[in-house]
Amino acid sequence: MSYQKLFKAIALPFLASLLFVFYSGHINAQSFNIEGDWQGTLTVSKEKIVPLIIHFELDDGEINGYLDSPNTGKFDHPLTLIKVEADKLIFEVASWNVHFEGKFDQQKREIIGTFIEGSFVQSLTFSFIEQSTSNNIDDVVGDWHGEVISGESKPLGFILHVINKDGLLSATADSPDQGGYGMKIDSVVFSQGVLVFDVNKADVNYTGTLTKNKQSLYGVFTQQGDQMGLTMTKQKTKTPSQQP
Repeated sequence: MSYQKLFKAIALPFLASLLFVFYSGHINAQSFNIEGDWQGTLTVSKEKIVPLIIHFELDDGEINGYLDSPNTGKFDHPLTLIKVEADKLIFEVASWNVHFEGKFDQQKREIIGTFIEGSFVQSLTFSFIEQSTSNNIDDVVGDWHGEVISGESKPLGFILHVINKDGLLSATADSPDQGGYGMKIDSVVFSQGVLVFDVNKADVNYTGTLTKNKQSLYGVFTQQGDQMGLTMTKQKTKTPSQQP
């Protein structure tokens, strides 16, 4: 599943918009298994980090890819120049003068390499995201905490409470930064490791993928057509009496 992944005032045009255009390539039969989702983080400064998620798909031996930049609300941008040989991955973005070259670590399921954009050079590691394919609704029951991230405003805390009621899922949500609690979720569905919920009145939709360890959901929060990144981790919500 394509997972539907900045800062406004940075010098690099690539980081400012992340509108990637890649070329689809052919994967060597002896190459490592690149299919799936890979996440990496560029560090622009102590205050500014840029998470990136790349989705690779194989179709009749041809490899295609898509880029998400959750911090900017940019998702599913097609990737072009992709070259895989043995344990090496190379991709380029001609329009942004971007080049990445990395080596696959089979044991760690990582692609460790160097990202270059003009004079900007930084080590960058993409780690494979292990996804769940579970249909067990109890895997998503509990409290999920995260931040709705948009490049246009500061992150907003978000808490999703999911319960199993007689074999059916129901949920409410809190937005502590906005003073909102107990917001009704109109529908929530979990299938093949993917959680989807809707809030009709607010025109909100979320589609997230459960990780294999069943402790994180990563996906896209959409409100009135605007897409934002939302990754949530499972943790017990403290009651007022438990607060420090």
